[in-house]
Amino acid sequence: MIATIFYRNNFDGGDGWSYYPKTIQIADNCPKCGDKRGVPYNYNFCEDGEWFSVDRWENPCGHLDTYRECWQESRQLAAPAAGEQIKCL
Repeated sequence: MIATIFYRNNFDGGDGWSYYPKTIQIADNCPKCGDKRGVPYNYNFCEDGEWFSVDRWENPCGHLDTYRECWQESRQLAAPAAGEQIKCL
C-alpha cells in the first residue's frame, strides 16, 4: 500500500520540530493480525498555521496504524535482507 503520512524527525531521534508529508510504501495487511488494511483517503489539516495533505485509513480489523509505526514499517520493507547484496548500476 502506498500512503502519504505526516513525518516528524523525532521518528528517527530528532527534536520533532521538522515535519512534512512523506509518501511511503507499507504492507497491504495489518501487521498486528494480518487482515487487509483500510483504503487510504485524503485528509487536509492545519499544523502551526501551515496546511498539509496526508492519507488516513480505518482498518476493518480495528487495529490503529500510527504514522510512526508506518514509517518504521516502510524502513524495514525498504532495507535489504541480511546477507543480501545491493547492486549498483
